[in-house]
Amino acid sequence: MAKKLVKSVYLGLLKMLAKLEMAKHKDTTIIGITGSSGKTSCKEAVVAFLMPHVKNALKYTVKGNSETGIPYEILDIPVRHYKIWQYPFILLRGLLHVLFTYKKYSTFVIEYGIDGPEAPLNMDYLLSIVKPHIGVLLSISSVHGENFEKDLDASIPQAKRVSVIETAIAHEKFKLLLAIQDKKKAFLTKQAADFLQPIEYEDMTILDDIAIPSVTSIENTAEGAIVTLQMSKQEITAQLPEIALTQSSRRNIQFAAVVTSHLKKDIATSFSQLPKNYHMGPGRSTLLPGNDGTIILDSSYNANPFAAKELFPLVKELAKQGKRKKIIVLGDFRELGENTPTIYAEVIKEAVKVADILVLTNNMMKEYGISVAEQAGMVLNENMYWFENGKQLSFHINEVIEQNAVVLFEGSQNTVFLEYAVKELCSNKDPAYIKTHIARMSNDWLEIK
Repeated sequence: MAKKLVKSVYLGLLKMLAKLEMAKHKDTTIIGITGSSGKTSCKEAVVAFLMPHVKNALKYTVKGNSETGIPYEILDIPVRHYKIWQYPFILLRGLLHVLFTYKKYSTFVIEYGIDGPEAPLNMDYLLSIVKPHIGVLLSISSVHGENFEKDLDASIPQAKRVSVIETAIAHEKFKLLLAIQDKKKAFLTKQAADFLQPIEYEDMTILDDIAIPSVTSIENTAEGAIVTLQMSKQEITAQLPEIALTQSSRRNIQFAAVVTSHLKKDIATSFSQLPKNYHMGPGRSTLLPGNDGTIILDSSYNANPFAAKELFPLVKELAKQGKRKKIIVLGDFRELGENTPTIYAEVIKEAVKVADILVLTNNMMKEYGISVAEQAGMVLNENMYWFENGKQLSFHINEVIEQNAVVLFEGSQNTVFLEYAVKELCSNKDPAYIKTHIARMSNDWLEIK
């Protein structure tokens, strides 16, 4: 009880300091991004588009998107899990920042991540810290849906429960757009709009309906993604090295272009510098060179089962270019709630349609994945393998991977550890490269792990 009270007081003081800091930046344009997946990719696209125009006056969240993460980002405090005895020092650091730091920035791009319908995990709490002037609601899924199940009516049939949870999540995240005064600067995807009533977003803009500017094509190669953007009078192309983009990445780039236009900046200039400025970060659909001519599609930073299904077509696309084998490595997906078995089954069925070899790790994949894959025709220890975690897989990765294959890694954080298997398969063993190109291999992460 005492521990809970201390944390509550800490949150309140942290929020107060963050609000005091934001009061110093009344002229700053706040760009808010929310959704069940794609927030970081969208943020990186917006930052990349704005970088040529407001480089020295641009602030954006790096790691934090929660009730503690956003205040930490506002106060320039490293985002990590602090122990209770550290709270006074963190608050003192925040106070000193408010009192003595006066760096100005014209634009602040913020990810808003929620974990439940009640404070401090909900959108209302995050908006009480800082509200956006421009915002977007991306895709909706039942990820992090566990906290939305608590008040679910027991009489709701099992077949409808996922839809009910997703609708509740959509409405909670939609509050970000409701907080925007000028609704012409509020955007949402068609997929998100399907969970709402048209009257709720009638003055807002569906991203999918924007004709100019729009992304007309995305082509993925072993070297990176080739993106084509349609402008009013011309079509321009950019090649983004070392990353692969799903088709839903169109909305991220499109929103970034729209934001650039709203801020009266030149979109063509932004797009031409995209190869230099657009960085997804390690383990976020990045392309790495692998042993024996393999191509690694590394999405091991974190896992979303719905985003994972979007990655499977990328494996097919990359494999076609060199008649390569298709290998999919999946670690556990977390925080899915009571629909965990159903969601796992859906992902595994889609993976089996693509994969020549399927590799599963961790206990939940063992419990919910192996039997589904076997029913779909996979044979354990022939074209399907299971390992306790990514660390164990790392000792055998070169045995189960075939030459010149395309290998997708997708799994959650914490005890999954797929990054160790990625590191072992990666052909570039330079320590500096590993720290900057593979998820959770930096000094900070290694200390946490």
